[in-house]
Amino acid sequence: MKSNQRTLLLVGVLVLLGLGTWWLTRRAANAGSTLDTTVTAFSVADTAAVDKIFIASQNGQSHTFKRVARSYWRLDDKYDVQSAMIGMLLETISRVRVKSPVPKAARNGVIRTIAASGIKVEVYQHEELVKTFYVGGVTSDQLGTYMILDGSEQPFVTHIPGFEGFLTTRFVVKPRDWRTNPVFGTPIQNLQSIEVTAEGQPDRTFTVRRQGGGFVVDGLPQADTLLVRQFARQFGRVYGQNFLDSVQQIQADTLTRKTPHYVITVRGKGRPERVRLWQPKGNLNNMFAITDRDSAETMVVQTYVFNQLLAHRTDFIRKVQ
Repeated sequence: MKSNQRTLLLVGVLVLLGLGTWWLTRRAANAGSTLDTTVTAFSVADTAAVDKIFIASQNGQSHTFKRVARSYWRLDDKYDVQSAMIGMLLETISRVRVKSPVPKAARNGVIRTIAASGIKVEVYQHEELVKTFYVGGVTSDQLGTYMILDGSEQPFVTHIPGFEGFLTTRFVVKPRDWRTNPVFGTPIQNLQSIEVTAEGQPDRTFTVRRQGGGFVVDGLPQADTLLVRQFARQFGRVYGQNFLDSVQQIQADTLTRKTPHYVITVRGKGRPERVRLWQPKGNLNNMFAITDRDSAETMVVQTYVFNQLLAHRTDFIRKVQ
């Protein structure tokens, strides 16, 4: 009988020791993580459900991104948004984590800076507001970003694990940097003709036209049909680099009032797509471009991209090896 009692006592002691060890282990694991998650949860995990993002700066600028389709977003109900840019913003919202609290001595200063020049971010899912936070400046080592959740009095240093840098610029919205800048979008199956005019360059002035199941170059019967088809295929997806800001626009206006150096017109099943191009003097890397789209704004395009579209007539004749 006494033996059974001793056994039960020993089992009880072992159970208590086990529970104590488990509690101590849990406490140790959480020793460095005693922060209240209600003031540290900046991220939104399910970005697939995010359908609106509102961003406002203290200088009075505010912008709204709205999801129209799975990978199609609109900016301020006016402009299509580049998929890479909105993808980076969603990734930031999803992966942002707290690196550390702001030290008590610096807390008031960080809060004042965020209040004076911070960026407000609102995230919506299914048209419901789910997260509001403010983005401030960067730490001295430029590896952290100050943020504070709406309603909180505790700012934090945040980061994206594995990324070396700060996050503030990801929330700065300059519409010209976020907008898509399409120039041509006529797939080859819809293409009927391409007209290229180069001022003072007759060898770069030509018309490619559909003929039967292929394409020909007007006035150039010796053109290689495969080379012509490869040329025509390029017009399915051509983009510019970026739209001009107000200062750049003033500089470009002087040039774009003159006759374009090049004009390319693509005709397909929809309305024609036309771009006028000007090569700035001394700048061989970029050109100014104006399309016939609704905005008709000036954009910068890369010369090496458009040189492929501004072929010479002789480029359609296959060289004899």
